[in-house]
Amino acid sequence: MEIQLNKIFKILWLLLFFITCKGQDDKPTKQQEKKHTKENKIDFLDKKYFSLYSLDANNKIPTMSYYDKKIGQFTLYYLGKNKELQQLWDNFDSKNNLTYEEAPDENYYNNLNKLIRQKLNISNYDIFSEYITPQYLKIEKDELLYSYPLIKKIINIKTKIMSAYL
Repeated sequence: MEIQLNKIFKILWLLLFFITCKGQDDKPTKQQEKKHTKENKIDFLDKKYFSLYSLDANNKIPTMSYYDKKIGQFTLYYLGKNKELQQLWDNFDSKNNLTYEEAPDENYYNNLNKLIRQKLNISNYDIFSEYITPQYLKIEKDELLYSYPLIKKIINIKTKIMSAYL
């Protein structure tokens, strides 16, 4: 009798489990599809979004950032397809005699942009975008502020495939 009760209990537990899972579909809702489609329609390489090239915080990768209150913020990362191209950017600014004392000024960034434009042939790079939708961003006193918890999407520009959520 005890064995039958255990079987019945297990069957009821499994049945309850499946009932609670019913309706949890992996297919995105229409609203999620609309958002995803909108994000994939952003041409991150469109010239209208171009600002200045710079280097990432570690001075190893060329980057370009853009912000618009309607589309959000994105930063493009240009990753060299071979080791030589990757090493080219390691401390690129100091290798080209670009220095600053306490903080980089506009002159530094303009000169860095010119040097990067001369060396960067985007066909030799994989380009990824770190994208933040406008819902996580706001401007206060001319400063861009982030709302947390924050979701960043990493998108391979060439394939438009979202590769990670952070």
